[in-house]
Amino acid sequence: MEEEKEPKEHEDWEHKWHNEHFHYKSWRRDPVGGIFAGLVVIWLGLCFYLRHQGIIPADTWWQYFLVGIGAAFLIGGFIRLFIARWRRHALGMFIPGIVVGAVGLMLILGSFKYWPIILVAVGLVIVISVLVRYFYRRRREEDRPL
Repeated sequence: MEEEKEPKEHEDWEHKWHNEHFHYKSWRRDPVGGIFAGLVVIWLGLCFYLRHQGIIPADTWWQYFLVGIGAAFLIGGFIRLFIARWRRHALGMFIPGIVVGAVGLMLILGSFKYWPIILVAVGLVIVISVLVRYFYRRRREEDRPL
């Protein structure tokens, strides 16, 4: 007859730590942050080059840089959207992308008349995503066997 072994205290702690920190460990392996940083540095270099060549006015290069940062956020959000492991964090890239990109565009165009509409749109996206996530979790919990 086999004796039942009680798990060692060390093994319990290690198992508990692994379960609690799994999300953190998977986040650390997330390449999207590195891609985002690389895109921002590339865009900064391009903005300086375009300013030096006279394509972008010297006093407004940073407005174009804001648009590029917004685009980098959006690209990161789309990458996260198509990778299931990081999909949950996609909205956290879209919102600053829309806001920063819109501010840059409005500075370039010299008009802030659409700013309230952009804020309302961002708020609607947040509310809709929270509701969708809530109902999706609720449905999953109802479908679970007892």
